[in-house]
Amino acid sequence: MLVADANIWIDLDAAGLVSPESFIPLGLETTDFVIHELKHNSLGSRLKSLGVVAHSISPEQIAQVYSFRQRSARSSVPDYSTLVVAIDSGAVLVTGDSHLQGVAEAAGLEVHGVLWVIERLVALGALEPTVAIDAIEDMIAAGARLPAKEVAETISRCKG
Repeated sequence: MLVADANIWIDLDAAGLVSPESFIPLGLETTDFVIHELKHNSLGSRLKSLGVVAHSISPEQIAQVYSFRQRSARSSVPDYSTLVVAIDSGAVLVTGDSHLQGVAEAAGLEVHGVLWVIERLVALGALEPTVAIDAIEDMIAAGARLPAKEVAETISRCKG
């Protein structure tokens, strides 16, 4: 299971990759907090209608979320909710938030970003390499802050 924060869904949406063909092969899920955060631009509603699993946060998990938030306000409450679900379930966290990535790694979690998601979709045959390259370019054009070196390496691997 992979738990994705808001910016992953925003980047995938910018690339035209919010579809069951994209998230089902990977087991890409999220939390109800992230769905709520994304409702301002209708993405949250679309994710729900497409059947993305959105984990409900228990009262104990809410306490954990706010504990992380009190230690550092550098990540949002919805993003910390994905961290807590990933910790509790042993899932992989998928985030583009460097602070959240560091907290997750310190907690012993496996963490990846959107470029890894793209490469996994190509490896699973769910995305053609040329479509993957276009998707990366679309994300960047939409304002995704992706590391240039990793972008170049991912595109190179997609080209084979």
